[in-house]
Amino acid sequence: MDAKTKSILQKFDEPNCWETPSQFDYIQLKRKVEELADALNSYFKQDFEIDDQIQDASYYFDIMIPSELVYSPKPDLCISIRISNFGNLATLTFQNEYSWQVRQDLIRLIEAHHFTFMDEDDLMTPYDGILLAQNGDPNYNWFSRYFDYI
Repeated sequence: MDAKTKSILQKFDEPNCWETPSQFDYIQLKRKVEELADALNSYFKQDFEIDDQIQDASYYFDIMIPSELVYSPKPDLCISIRISNFGNLATLTFQNEYSWQVRQDLIRLIEAHHFTFMDEDDLMTPYDGILLAQNGDPNYNWFSRYFDYI
């Protein structure tokens, strides 16, 4: 992970804030996610569904990537654009499941809607932030911190 990415991740790492940051606005984030999903629907001419029924996690929204854009769809995988509750961060889950061009188009639209794209590979770096002493899980990484269930 480069220094810029690490700086972004550390910027939003707050003590005692596992699910949401201290200044979290659910309604505002949901509106931004809906706007992004509308843009994706228009651009790809596909139905990008929003999963907003997520609890006990550091993210509350997945925008599901339609199976038509995936190499080999697997019903048991959540192939999505995952939106963190922290800092307007977004990532692509299972990013190797779609073509380079689809990936680039998704990232461009994510960033055009004022989300900061975080590469999934960078997020797999072991977590070394301020909650490390409270966590104690040796497998905890930056993906776990911002894009996973608690």
